[in-house]
Amino acid sequence: MCEELSIGAKLFEEGGEPMWNTFVDELRRLHVDDPVTGANVAIVSPVLAEFTNVYEAARARTAFAG
Repeated sequence: MCEELSIGAKLFEEGGEPMWNTFVDELRRLHVDDPVTGANVAIVSPVLAEFTNVYEAARARTAFAG
């Protein structure tokens, strides 16, 4: 599996159940409780932001490696 895909699994594995629970709560808030505000990016998900940063860093390393 390429690093870009496996890095997310590793992040959630290391974060364990607390990270999963937080992420599910954030997704619920974004998509169920307030989908309009969530769609307008007015609500920020710290877990998703961390996941995105890690993914983008892995992708940059892969692109740089060629």
